Amino acid sequence: MLRKNDQTTLCDQSDVVEDEVFTNLVDAVVEDANRLANLENDAFDNYVMRVQSKLHVDVPLFRSRFTNGYHTLLEQIKYEKSSHESKKPEDKT
Repeated sequence: MLRKNDQTTLCDQSDVVEDEVFTNLVDAVVEDANRLANLENDAFDNYVMRVQSKLHVDVPLFRSRFTNGYHTLLEQIKYEKSSHESKKPEDKT
């Protein structure tokens, strides 16, 4: 039969084991979160490097496409402005 001192010792040991298990669990969760964050950062860094390398390799093509897109947007704005103005009723005074 266990004495009171033995029961106290077992409870204390149980608390220590629970603390260790909890600490190990928290450490594992934090480590996994850090690993996942690093993977996400690595994936984004790789994407940035790919985009930068494409821009550096073909700067003239990028510049011409950007300029053509800009001109297309300006033409569309002018078209919409002129079609909007033609739909306005004339003032008859």
